[in-house]
Amino acid sequence: MLTAIIAGILTFILTIVGIPAFIRFYHKAHISGQQMHEDVKQHQAKAGTPTMGGTVFLVASVLASFVTALLSQQLSNGLIMILFILVLYGIVGFLDDFLKVFRKINEGLNPKQKLALQLVGGVIFYFFYNQHGAGDSLNVFTIPVQLGFLYIFFVLFWLVGFSNAVNLTDGLDGLATGLNIFAYGVYGAMALKSKQTSLALICLVVVGALIGFLYYNKKP
Repeated sequence: MLTAIIAGILTFILTIVGIPAFIRFYHKAHISGQQMHEDVKQHQAKAGTPTMGGTVFLVASVLASFVTALLSQQLSNGLIMILFILVLYGIVGFLDDFLKVFRKINEGLNPKQKLALQLVGGVIFYFFYNQHGAGDSLNVFTIPVQLGFLYIFFVLFWLVGFSNAVNLTDGLDGLATGLNIFAYGVYGAMALKSKQTSLALICLVVVGALIGFLYYNKKP
């Protein structure tokens, strides 16, 4: 538990330091910020705000989780697979922002393209998950339920569903970030209670990164 807390604090510091550096790079490179296409006066003031800031806390989270787990000998297949899907879905988000900022495509990736990439990522995740002998059993209130080949649909529903749930809440300052702090915090507590230290590690690391990001992402 102490290792996870230290890793979370480390990621918080990395994010707090990394975000201003990222913003300075943004302005120095004369990269245009986000464009507002809504008829909401309060939102127009945010036009030009640097976007793609999630890259900072994502990189900080992945590096801190991997290095800490490696040094503390907690680097498990489960943690590697979670980091893998985190990076994979992070790339989808980066590509979406890249098209908006650098290619001036207002929509970025369209819904079909996003869904296709998320499904492909989910299938790749399931393939590696299955290769490491994770099984196809789902624990429902301590009762193991064998799903067989249906397990892949559960994995896709879980990954794609939760990914898009975050997308839907991402719009107001700090909304998605704040909700995810609570979500990852609860999952981290559950992981600690069930002795899954490597999963608790990554949850607390992400919480630390999100708190650091929230410091700059909160409403002015």
